[in-house]
Order: sequence, then structure tokens, then C-alpha cells
Amino acid sequence: MLDKRALAPAGSMEPPGECQPVRNAPLLTASGKPPDGEERDIQETLPRYCVLVIDHSLTMRTIIKTCLARAGFRVFAFPNGVEALRWLDSPQASAPGLILLDTDVPRIEWYTLVQILRKRPACIHAVLVILSRRDGLVDRIKARLAGAQSYIVKPFRTQELVCIVQRYLQLPASAVAGQKSEGR
Repeated sequence: MLDKRALAPAGSMEPPGECQPVRNAPLLTASGKPPDGEERDIQETLPRYCVLVIDHSLTMRTIIKTCLARAGFRVFAFPNGVEALRWLDSPQASAPGLILLDTDVPRIEWYTLVQILRKRPACIHAVLVILSRRDGLVDRIKARLAGAQSYIVKPFRTQELVCIVQRYLQLPASAVAGQKSEGR
């Protein structure tokens, strides 16, 4: 269960805006068409952001991958930093919009892995969210110094995780409406 304290200190690591609905479904009229009358492919209307998950636990990777995939995200999960880095170097890799990183990953210490990831062009602008079983102030400070935008203590509720990922990767509805009115 995600504790609000897990996002402390005092909201500084919380993403702005309110939580969007879990499903990322496009708004359609009863006829199945967008309300503005434009014909669009449904897949075009769904942003498919890439989320990179690095966690030593197969169970945790499976839970995260399942809940984020259901919310419309492409999820790539790895048990350690070496495999994640190898994938990022491959031609089929996608630039992640968000990285969920466990502090207990094997083979490369998490803080060192963050420094390596931040040097990769594909990861420079990615949002970093730390997953940890530790709830101490020193752990949060270390995550903040590493460049983490959020810190989540395990165990957490999957709905809260989806909400946090959506807040970081999606524009609020008001911003989308503003872009449509400017484009006309």
C-alpha cells in the first residue's frame, strides 16, 4: 500500500496535477467517432509511452508490467541494470519516458545505474521513480540527489503507481483542450 509519506518531503517529489482515470481510452460519441467529427485511428489517439522497469523481483516486475500495460503503457522490465543497459543499446529499444528503478537491483548498485542511465541520450529526459522497501529520510534524500522525481515505498497499491506514472507522462485534459483551440 502506498503511503502518502512515501512521496515526501512535503510534496516536493509529487507530480503536479490530479490523477487521470486508469484507462487511457479516447473520448468517442455513441457512433464511435471523435466528438469533433475528425476520423482518427484509435491507436493514434492513445499515446504509448515507454516505461522501463528495473526490479530484482519477478513478482514485482509482473505486477507492474500488467497494471501499466492495462493503463495503455508499453512496459519493458528487467531483473538488473546490466540487462536493461544491454536492451537500451539494442536496435529494438525505445526511449523510456519514465524509469521505475528498485534500490535492491543486483549486479550494479542503483545509484551508479542512475548515473549511467543519465549519460544515455535515450534516458536524459526520462522521469526517474525510485521503488524501495526502505522508508527512511536518508534513502529519500539519496534518491532526490540521484535525480528522482518520486520515491515509492513497497508495498504499494497498483492504482497509486498507475496514477503517478500517468501524472508524469500525460498532459492534463485542460492542456490538450488548449492545444486544440490554438490549432484551429
